[in-house]
Amino acid sequence: MNLLAKGLTCPRPAPLALFGAVLVAACTPGHGAGGPTADCVAFPNAPACVNVTHPPADVTTSDTETSGETTACTPDCAGKMCGPNGCGGFCGPGCNAEGTTCVAGACVAGECGQGGVVAGGTLQVGGGIDFDKATITVEHKMDIDAFEDGCLTSVVIELGKGFGCTLHVEAGTATAPGGGLRITKLTFAADSQCPGFPDESEGQYVDFSRMKVMAVVSDIEKITDKNAPSSCITTNFVVQLEGVLADGGGKTLNVAATTIRVSGEMKSTGSTTASCPCKAACSGKACGDDGCGFDCGVCNVNAECSGAGQCVCVPQCEDGQECGDDGCGGTCGTCGEFETCSAGGACIACTPQCDGKQCGDNGCGGQCGTCEGNKTCNASGQCTCDNATCGGVCCGASDVCQGGACCTPQCSGPGNASTRTRASTAGSRPPTRPQRTIRPTSSTRR
Repeated sequence: MNLLAKGLTCPRPAPLALFGAVLVAACTPGHGAGGPTADCVAFPNAPACVNVTHPPADVTTSDTETSGETTACTPDCAGKMCGPNGCGGFCGPGCNAEGTTCVAGACVAGECGQGGVVAGGTLQVGGGIDFDKATITVEHKMDIDAFEDGCLTSVVIELGKGFGCTLHVEAGTATAPGGGLRITKLTFAADSQCPGFPDESEGQYVDFSRMKVMAVVSDIEKITDKNAPSSCITTNFVVQLEGVLADGGGKTLNVAATTIRVSGEMKSTGSTTASCPCKAACSGKACGDDGCGFDCGVCNVNAECSGAGQCVCVPQCEDGQECGDDGCGGTCGTCGEFETCSAGGACIACTPQCDGKQCGDNGCGGQCGTCEGNKTCNASGQCTCDNATCGGVCCGASDVCQGGACCTPQCSGPGNASTRTRASTAGSRPPTRPQRTIRPTSSTRR
């Protein structure tokens, strides 16, 4: 973020001092308005001092350029007055003087965007592609009405590696379901400059109908200049991709979750005919119309979009298929007794294999028998008792043999004194009732 945009100025700038031919505002460190980590700094051609906040040396920020996972990132602003800091932010104070631009971290005379932009992040295809070239074209709406003026209407990003291997991205018209501008055109030219691509994988991948995520997200949604034919902005544009790309001839590329950030100073051109992006209405929807002429999402190949905007699995049962998995957790049919389902989904005759077996699978989708009582079927098809046995009877898992019968232990009373259901009554005597003293009645008195 360009800190000058906040309008933070030093409370009492010192008199200007002349160094060579450049006027520099002489500032007193420690008088910044941003707190203990802010300094009042001076820079060439500045009309006044500005406050620049520097993160403490032991503080890191997060970055998500490589695989979508958050990793620690330390801003790199050593010797820089402007430009990206490598962590999604920008070095300050920036170049705000008229006729200056940022080139290699320094403010020099020139036009906005002359220093170019930088790209960070990896296109997650093959072994991964890190682009070393980037250009960007930005357009905004010029409108006399403030509620529409300045909105970003389109972004065109061109990324490249070596002498080729380009990714062309165009975004605008509408917002993406997850935010940002929707990508309306995507072309990946995989050639000999793309690492990890054999000849058979090279080609022009232009079909993005199976991409699940396609958006360009910016730090800003509109410029601050009013009804401006052009505006110089310093910001990030993040390309978000995930899904399947195709060349139209049968070749496909799986694109894992990708974020590529394009950062720097760039010029936005105003348009009086462009429209602000249509706001997609995709809350609670996985697919279906977004209200802007696009889809809220793409369903898998074996699913279709319901009227409620949800992807519903469609059973995949071929004509004449009698049995087998339908691809949705169900079956295409059930075979009869002494039949089994073939790999092709047909019910074929089957001879049960139950010789020497008491239980278990008969090889035809049925059973050779079932075990009774508390016995279980082992891998050899035999009914066995894994618990205690009592008089030839298989007891339950928690039973014990007591007095020739299976008993279930019962615990009750202080200290959980253990008694047994059957054993507690065996051989016991009824409790002795206390003798009652009979007092003589009045009729017995003498």
